[in-house]
Amino acid sequence: MLHHTKYEEVKTILDANLSPLLIGEKGSGKTTIIIQAAEELGLKFYCISMTRQTTLSSLIGFKNIDGNYIPTLLREAIEGGGALLLDEIDAGDPNVLLCLNTIENGFMSFPDKRIEVHPDFRLCATANTQSKHHTGRALLDAATLDRFDDIDLPTDPQLEINLVGSEVADKINDMRQLLVKYNMEKHISMRDAIRLKRREELGLVRGYIEKLLGGETGILEEYEKIREKKTFLDQKECTDIGELIKNVKKSQGIFND
Repeated sequence: MLHHTKYEEVKTILDANLSPLLIGEKGSGKTTIIIQAAEELGLKFYCISMTRQTTLSSLIGFKNIDGNYIPTLLREAIEGGGALLLDEIDAGDPNVLLCLNTIENGFMSFPDKRIEVHPDFRLCATANTQSKHHTGRALLDAATLDRFDDIDLPTDPQLEINLVGSEVADKINDMRQLLVKYNMEKHISMRDAIRLKRREELGLVRGYIEKLLGGETGILEEYEKIREKKTFLDQKECTDIGELIKNVKKSQGIFND
């Protein structure tokens, strides 16, 4: 199984019950790392996607009109054990997140009763922004921040190569360098690289490359020149006519025979 370079660190922290908070750009593999680590540690995996509309009852449950308690994934994980991921915690309401602060004391209060935290319960979170101190547009309180062990998650070049191949990875790298050169705020994720590989297999590349480069004509033209030069150098070293034709077709955006 392929793993990010930060995988062992995350798994060790999760196993030690230190509540990892993975901070990185979209598509960098944050959720996948938590899923893989939970599986290897033998922990059931739970996930709650946090938004500004995630209410307190979404986390701790509520009593219905008949007085019956309606449980949640958080309640199930705390009571029975497992790894609970608060996905995109930076998009949640900070007032709602305050309910988590008693977990470190070994208990949590729910509408029906107080529950002791299961020994195998693990809390973890991801954030898309590099400003971990904010959730949505509000400031996270110090107690909530102190619950987590922050881990910055950069793109793993070797993992990307393993997933999409060296040729697609090289194209993606060229695009990233151009975005930096042109001071573009757009980010190309590992997920984008996987999509590019799939689109090449389907012969649907051109429009997608324009999208990745932000639709700017100048940057697209420079990218094409870079790729044409690399294709030409590959052709100079190509001694097989079949491979040469294949390379020429690729340079023209033709990926299917």
